[in-house]
Amino acid sequence: MPLRKRLIFLHHDILSSGHRGRERTYEAISRSYWWPDMVADIARYVRNCHLCSMIKSNREKYQGVLKPLPVPERRGKHLSMDFIVELPPCWYRGETVKNILIIVDRLTKKKRFLPYLDISAEAVADLFYDNV
Repeated sequence: MPLRKRLIFLHHDILSSGHRGRERTYEAISRSYWWPDMVADIARYVRNCHLCSMIKSNREKYQGVLKPLPVPERRGKHLSMDFIVELPPCWYRGETVKNILIIVDRLTKKKRFLPYLDISAEAVADLFYDNV
């Protein structure tokens, strides 16, 4: 890693730094270091920081309109699925399982919790087909 990028990383990304913003990162680095276009390098690095872009709140005035899902006409027509993975192992029907597939009927809010072993798409599809 080039020296400048490493210095910015050490003053911006390390847990003790806490992903400071552009100005605070510049302030911390400029106490001990200087190079040409330092401000632009730090600004570019912070702008491209993936974690900062996820955490930073959106300040745009117009962010779009939320559109609610339509209400289902009958039971079982609209289902939602979610996964809980990497749980502590437990025994279920003689097997050790660490994952749960959750299926919810959007109209009745009836829930099904299906423990499963394999996280592959085929195994989840088979589990869904066998139980729903």
